[in-house]
Amino acid sequence: MKARRVVITGISGLVGSHIARRLEGRCEVIGISRKPGKISKSILPEAFDITDSRALVSFLERTEFDALINCAAQADVDRCEIDREEAYKINTEAVAVMADFCKKHKRLLIHLSTDYLFDGQNGPYSEEASSNPINYYGETKLEAEIAIRSSGCAYIIVRTNHIYGNLPDGPSRLVRWLLENSEIKAASDQYNNSIWAGSLADSVIELMEMDFRSVVNIGGPDYLSRYEFAMEGAEVFGIDKKRVVKSSIKKLGLVAPRPLMAGLIIDKMKQILKTAPVSVVDGLKKVRDGAL
Repeated sequence: MKARRVVITGISGLVGSHIARRLEGRCEVIGISRKPGKISKSILPEAFDITDSRALVSFLERTEFDALINCAAQADVDRCEIDREEAYKINTEAVAVMADFCKKHKRLLIHLSTDYLFDGQNGPYSEEASSNPINYYGETKLEAEIAIRSSGCAYIIVRTNHIYGNLPDGPSRLVRWLLENSEIKAASDQYNNSIWAGSLADSVIELMEMDFRSVVNIGGPDYLSRYEFAMEGAEVFGIDKKRVVKSSIKKLGLVAPRPLMAGLIIDKMKQILKTAPVSVVDGLKKVRDGAL
């Protein structure tokens, strides 16, 4: 489809801001964000909380658009475990409202999901793999996918993992973890295929402009542990590798359990998209050089 007007929730975040900048000039971009502030000269998001269902529906009803890209989420896995009510409202309830609206008004919903749908016993995972989340974040994201399918709306579910890049006002949390800590403790037993936010944004836009309607995994080509990712980051950013300390998930003392052998098989992505996945080294170099 050739979208003329696109709504992006979570537009101030890492993925939302990357998508918005790429769509600017190609179509009209309407943003929703919990925090006020311009994304660019022409994009000033409307600031409200999407967990306010009345406000969300009211906004959607008075806004003409072709596609709704949902980048909003509570993605802090430990916070989701602690404040389950907040996590459910953002990650599940709000998505169900969007899906029902898109079904009723015949709009396309593009939703970002996660490899945390899986237990990490036998990853990376294909689009057809059976889900079995082991933390509450994963549970809320799985329930969101179920709500989308149950709604009967036209949808694209993009599953992704371990996203890094530059926000409008500086590096993302994942990159700051590398740059700002004197000791970088990284798990050698948790694996993902990390993706640069720019590649993810390009893939989402390409999917939106296709007739594709289903689930697709979008990830990078390198299946690395968090420790290996940190070591690659140290090399690219010129960080003393002695600062990178090999650890394990258990030793890190995190609140929520994490799937260990997680990550996503990206064969379908390679088959249907022209956008090529960027290696961790090349992606981190883009971040280092300020790419948005």
